[in-house]
Amino acid sequence: MKTVLALTALLLATPAAADPYDDFLELCVAPSGDVAAAQTKARAAGFGDAPAEVARTFRLPDFPDAVPLTRGEGAAMEIFIAGTAPREDFGAMTGTTCIVVAPALDAGSAETRLETKLGFPAFTDGAAGAPMWYLTGGPDVWRSEPQLVGSSDARIAEVARERPVSIFAVLPVGSGAGLMYGTLK
Repeated sequence: MKTVLALTALLLATPAAADPYDDFLELCVAPSGDVAAAQTKARAAGFGDAPAEVARTFRLPDFPDAVPLTRGEGAAMEIFIAGTAPREDFGAMTGTTCIVVAPALDAGSAETRLETKLGFPAFTDGAAGAPMWYLTGGPDVWRSEPQLVGSSDARIAEVARERPVSIFAVLPVGSGAGLMYGTLK
């Protein structure tokens, strides 16, 4: 009986496995492109410095302040990356990115859930072949901008000068997937 009570106490004290999709919404989307806030939230949620191999693999050269963080191990590992980049190619605008990658994340399910959350169907980006959303507005009221799919950088910059552009994507990564939220302001 003591063993059963001890195991029950241990199970109750062990946090439930995180849902990478929920982590993406909380860590990436909720801060609305505020990279420092996203990084702080990730560390508070238990993400720590990534092992060297993961850090090399998930390095984002265009985002110099993006440092990969991880939580968990093996199939339960989640990788979090957020960073800011000056975008001279977009007319001195600032781009941000925030990504959650997990082997346990199913790309199809993530796409369906994100489509429901955003209220618009995804478009397939020709270059990446990934489901993507180009949106303007904000978390409470999004406006789909399907004409930006496959657009030139100049066209995207033109729209972003009028209103911030947000980009969401579901990216297949190995046996799992990554969810990306980016902004251009």
